[in-house]
Amino acid sequence: MLKLTKDDKGWLGIVIALWLIALFALIFILPKGNVQSAPTKSLAAAVNQSTPAQGPAMATDMEIDLGKVYGDDYAGYMTLCSNEPPELVEAKKSVLEADTKISPDENYIMLLPADESSPVKLDALPADKFDLCPVLGGQPFIMQEPQPIQYPIPLHKENGKWTMGYRL
Repeated sequence: MLKLTKDDKGWLGIVIALWLIALFALIFILPKGNVQSAPTKSLAAAVNQSTPAQGPAMATDMEIDLGKVYGDDYAGYMTLCSNEPPELVEAKKSVLEADTKISPDENYIMLLPADESSPVKLDALPADKFDLCPVLGGQPFIMQEPQPIQYPIPLHKENGKWTMGYRL
């Protein structure tokens, strides 16, 4: 057993007290680095809050996890764009609420709820800033089937617009 003098016991008490104060500060006061921020519920806001990757060899400027953007209420997503064939736009609109307005000046992320009794939601994105259905090889890239929301989508800046997909 360690034999301590009266002065040594005092110093040991001070060291233990300071160590406990530091431990308390680390646990309860300082912000935690692994805490997720609240969902923004908007792809445009998430892109504005993100820092694009840099470098000439990058295939994409950023990847956005839509599950973190929109939260746990959604199981999947689809795009709805003004350059899609009219019959496909009508088929996609058929799952929306009847009074939903679609603008040709906007592209949309259709959010498919995890609870099937909940309505499909739209996140409207200005078509002059976001191209969700880019033209590849003369044909628009059209999403015809729902995608799981937890997979990140690649975005790259092209001609002043955020374009969905990898840079070719």
